[in-house]
Formats: sequence, C-alpha cells, structure tokens
Amino acid sequence: MKLIASLKVSTDFTLDAQLSTNDDCQFLGVMGPSGAGKSSLLRVLANLEPASSYQCSWTSPSSRIGLVFQDSLLFPHLDVAGNLALAQRYAKSNSDASEIFQGCQCEALLERQVTYLSGGERQRVALCRALVNSPDILLLDEAFSAMDNALSQQVQQFLRRYCLKHGINVIMVSHDISALALYCDELASMKGGRIIRSGPVNQMLNNVTSDQAENTVAVLSGPALEFDEAHQITPFLCEDQVLYARHPFVEDGQAKITVDPRDVSIDLAQQHASSILNGFTCEVRALRPAAAGQVLVRLARGQSQLFALISELSASRMKLQAGDTVTARFKLR
Repeated sequence: MKLIASLKVSTDFTLDAQLSTNDDCQFLGVMGPSGAGKSSLLRVLANLEPASSYQCSWTSPSSRIGLVFQDSLLFPHLDVAGNLALAQRYAKSNSDASEIFQGCQCEALLERQVTYLSGGERQRVALCRALVNSPDILLLDEAFSAMDNALSQQVQQFLRRYCLKHGINVIMVSHDISALALYCDELASMKGGRIIRSGPVNQMLNNVTSDQAENTVAVLSGPALEFDEAHQITPFLCEDQVLYARHPFVEDGQAKITVDPRDVSIDLAQQHASSILNGFTCEVRALRPAAAGQVLVRLARGQSQLFALISELSASRMKLQAGDTVTARFKLR
C-alpha cells in the first residue's frame, strides 16, 4: 500500500504523511502521541476533510469506506437492530450478518436502545454496523478503547479473521501498542503530522529507543501446543522453549503474545523455583540508560527479542553486561 495525505489543520499544524507498506500487508497499525495527526489522517482517508488531498492504493473513487470512531456515533432514535438494519440496507452485498453479530458479540444487544448501552457495547455495535455495510477498507480510531481487555481481544481476533477472509484492508489507530503488535502486519509511528517510521511489526518494535521503553512491547511467538484444559493454559514453543499464555492470539497454528518490558525480571540462575511460570533463557545483547534511574535491557534468543526495564541498582548489583546468559521471567497473561 502506498499512501500520501496532506491537510492544513491550523496555522500551527499540518498533516503531511507518506508511507509505503509491503504488498502482503492488510492490517496497518498507526501509533503516536496525542496530537500527532492520527485521527486527522483517518478523516482525510474517509473524505471528511474537503480541504485535504490524498492518494492511497487501498482506495479508489468507488471504494466503500467503513469508519469507526471512539465515540461510536450511533443513531440515537433507533435501537441496535435498527442501526444495523440501516447499514445492511446500503450494503453492496449480502454479508453474513449473523456471523458478524456473533463475532462482535452483539446478538444479545439487538433489542436494546442505543441510549442505554455502555461505552464498550456502543463500540461493538459501531464495529458491527461498519462490517455489515460491506466495506472495502475499514478505518478504526480507538475503536476498542471502552471494552475490557478480554472482550477487546476476542472481538479483535474475530475482526482479523473476518477481514482476512473477505479481503478488507484495515487501518487501526490506537494507543494500545500491545493490540497493534498482535493484530497488525505493519506499524507506522506518527509525530507532528508526519509518519516518522514505518515497517513490519517486529522491525518497528526491535528498534525501540530508551525514551520509548515504557511505551513498547515485545512479541514472542511459535507453534501452539495442545491446550491444557485442567489449567486453562495454552503452551507454545518459542526458540525450542515452552512458554505459557492464558489468552494468546493463535493464527494458522502459531501462538503469539506480547510482553511489556516492565513485566520482565532477569534471573542469573538457569534453574530457579519460582511462582512466575514463564522463564525464557536468552542472552543480554545491550544495556541502555532509561528514565528515572532505570536501564533498558535488550534480550534475545535466536530470532526472538524482548526487553526488560529494570533499575540501575539491580543492573549494578547483578553486574549485568552484554553477552551474559540469563533467564527472563514474566507472569502468565
């Protein structure tokens, strides 16, 4: 996908965004601080800014564009079923509404009045409405922010499966880096109205700088093993080591989880009894100073990489240095 978008928002802010993705990219995640221009970019692509100009290989004059805002924008005079029926009326094809209702977990909401829905319920209905309308491209602006974590994961997993199946391209704007890392093929980072970096997820996450330490995650993945029914855990192999997860994203037999650097502890002992189930043997690749007396430790094993954000005091007491073999421990999620 090739994208060029421009818009003069004010005398102080101009959107001037350009990027190019790999041909197999179907889900693009857009991240960045508040005021970076993420929502403005989506508004331009949705043709909501008359003064803007853009070129996007994912769209054409005849493209059907679905847009879901954080505040949902449902029709308050209609109930949920009425909102969805209106979208179906203008759909380009007869999409499987029941599959979408179920995947967005809206079946129990159909007879509810919009004014009595919670924020998370409104977002699910808005997403359901956008999908029922059979879009060619779907633009999501913090579309899952009001859902609880478990429900958000379930709906986003359905969304990815459904859009891949039906050839719908998706651009997701979110402050939830973990969700973007799990469900997107590539990421773009915005600042001051410009796209300052973009590329495949692992490439973007592996190049994290010290000042981004508290706003990044690592992705660990590998073949999913048989679900442990007794303990409600999914084990999977990562670099020939068994890791465990409560709610991994599993696609084509591959399990994937994200790990926050703040959740990782480093143990010099290879064998150590611990209530922390996940222990990943790896090597210290680099140590870099971070904010507030902390150190960002880059760890790797094979093709997998993760980070640990620890105190300078801990790093000093452990005499950590590049080349050390350690165990990275992180709790079951």
